[in-house]
Amino acid sequence: MVRDGQLSLRPHLHPLVPFWVGEVVRPAGTEEFAIVVEAATIAAALEAARAGHRFPAGPAEGWVPHPLAAGLREEAAWLVEVAAAYRRSPVMAHVRRRVRAELAGVAAAR
Repeated sequence: MVRDGQLSLRPHLHPLVPFWVGEVVRPAGTEEFAIVVEAATIAAALEAARAGHRFPAGPAEGWVPHPLAAGLREEAAWLVEVAAAYRRSPVMAHVRRRVRAELAGVAAAR
């Protein structure tokens, strides 16, 4: 069910979220970074969905969810970590501000 929700947000995934996370989380490429990117991608996509904005995504753009773990226990542990980052990481506020500012600029240009 969680992955179904993520798939429904795909049209709203902002391709720059990993870069925005990289502005505040170091080093990129760690498991912590991947967890925060997944949580921040969800936060940004929810902001874009609320605004009714979709982002075009080509074959090499956007975000790809963390691969499914081999077992249910591992997948549940991963999702618990993502949920904790979504609730507690200060990166979420940073990413929400970035996407809101960008969407405000898009709305003003219309």
